[in-house]
Amino acid sequence: MSLVKPPTVTEAKIAANQANSRRSTGPVTPEGLERVRLGRLQHGLYVPDPREVLALLGEDPDDFDRYEKALLKKWPPSDDFQEQWVRRIARKSWRLDRSGRVQESAAAQEILALELDRAAAGERQQQRLRDCLAAIDTLLEMNRRGDFSDLNALEAACDRIYEPYGDDPPARASEVFDLLCRLSPPLQIKSGALPADACLPPPAERARVSARLTEMLESERAALHRWDEIYQLTARRNNTDRAPGKDGTRAAERAGHDPPGGIAGPATGAGRPFPA
Repeated sequence: MSLVKPPTVTEAKIAANQANSRRSTGPVTPEGLERVRLGRLQHGLYVPDPREVLALLGEDPDDFDRYEKALLKKWPPSDDFQEQWVRRIARKSWRLDRSGRVQESAAAQEILALELDRAAAGERQQQRLRDCLAAIDTLLEMNRRGDFSDLNALEAACDRIYEPYGDDPPARASEVFDLLCRLSPPLQIKSGALPADACLPPPAERARVSARLTEMLESERAALHRWDEIYQLTARRNNTDRAPGKDGTRAAERAGHDPPGGIAGPATGAGRPFPA
């Protein structure tokens, strides 16, 4: 038996729906039908008379008339059959020129879409990288205070750092997590690393673990700051240096200034700290 009750439709609701449907059937007058006849026009390559669509496609009908007259003047027909062929040449050649413009426009739109996708990917990489930087700053501040009691904040920082790796973090990331577990018994217990009666190490051992954790986090933060600068420089260069040279390449590519991995990020993965 379904727990979702079917909607109750009254006679008044049915009558209102039927009245509304009679008012939304589209144009019915000859003038309205003529206005919407070319509503789905895309390229106009199959329209019998090109003059019907020239204005809608951003072309000037007078330009076509002058072009057709120039062909008739160059090849003056001696009968109706020859005139028909000259006019057909005018229409077909005009459409060929238009198809070239359509293809160029489509290619330009594809290139623009790729550039926008690349820029959006770069922004996502930068945001992930900055999330990792914020997480490392949080861990450093906790370590400086010697207070890892806020388990929610600690887990959130670890999640932001470990998210790009899934279930296969590199060795340096695993070492950082092990150090955090040694300084935070609640994190050890929740992760299943130690039994429920886990406790902090002795003060001397804790100081050594804390110093090692600070060293590793500072090193990773410096590396991420360098990648952040590379991402920003690459994004600025992509915005100002997209014009291709004579060989079809961008100036940055010809100069060999693209960072390792390009906008997609370092070889260890986008926005990932702790390279293996």
